Amino acid sequence: MTFISSQFLVLMGACAILYYLFPIKWRWSVLLVASLVFYWLNSGKLLLVLTGTSLFTQLICLWIGNIYRKEESCIKGSTDISKEERKEIRNVSRKKARIVLTLGIIAVLGALLYLKYFDFFLQSFSKIRNKHFEPLNLLKPLGISFYTLQALSYMFDVYRKKNTADPNPFRFLLFMSWFPQIVQGPIARYDRLAEQLYKGHRFDYSNFTSGLQLIMWGFAKKLIIAERLAVPVSIIFNNYADYNGFIIFFIAALYGFQIYADFSGGIDIAIGFSQLLGISLEPNFAQPYYSSSIEEFWRKWHMTLGSWMRDYVFYPLSLSKTFTKMSRRSRKLLGAKIGKSLPTIFSM
Repeated sequence: MTFISSQFLVLMGACAILYYLFPIKWRWSVLLVASLVFYWLNSGKLLLVLTGTSLFTQLICLWIGNIYRKEESCIKGSTDISKEERKEIRNVSRKKARIVLTLGIIAVLGALLYLKYFDFFLQSFSKIRNKHFEPLNLLKPLGISFYTLQALSYMFDVYRKKNTADPNPFRFLLFMSWFPQIVQGPIARYDRLAEQLYKGHRFDYSNFTSGLQLIMWGFAKKLIIAERLAVPVSIIFNNYADYNGFIIFFIAALYGFQIYADFSGGIDIAIGFSQLLGISLEPNFAQPYYSSSIEEFWRKWHMTLGSWMRDYVFYPLSLSKTFTKMSRRSRKLLGAKIGKSLPTIFSM
């Protein structure tokens, strides 16, 4: 079921109608059922991978939250505890939480690497060793990259005490599976999306009409631009030896417009439909082809992926104790300018 299929239109319409017919208190359940139906129609039994990842992530975060609760009760329960003892209790608690977090990261990220990339690594290894290995032909769950990143950010945020673990497995599953954005994004953060999904919204004419306009704009991008450009692009790319350099260069440029129209069109549909229901998703594109530099282009293309990498990979690495020590040592050995740049380079 693609975004431009009649099935998807029916599902969107049914979801919107039922959402506003249900009592506000239970409107989030309509979104959950619609999301699970969408995933089942697209991936069948692979729905179990999504639900399993969601449940596992929640258990990891509840485990981390329980460690922090014991820490607080231990500190508050002792009236004569010293500052050094309090610090030691917090350090021990943080180490335990870090071990649990590492377990969660390995499991969730390992599932992604195994299901999506194992056959690729197997074929690459077979070419290096000049041996033939039969690919496993593993089925790839729909949107596994997107909901894996959401699961990882949620675990990081609970570990950092930015969020508390949600005890309701069904509500957390809705955050992980919200169907308009599970295929192409945008990549959601728990603190920005979860409460919007759980809280029932009243009908708002302005939101509804704006959402419809964005949906139609998304369909125009995908149907009028992306689908039509896909025809010449696929013909040339599949038979590139029959064409000269200028044709290939021209088609490569068209491919840039095709992939942008297809990707951003899907994002527009996801944001527009969510807006129909009073739910605000993060913007994912900001006219990237008007960028004056590669750096600016990176900030404007797939913005939620860039911000995810910045907040959960780049900053944690570049500001870590290991990279700080590296900077100090490299400054002594290589000079202030190079020493200051090395942690940034390695983090990037």
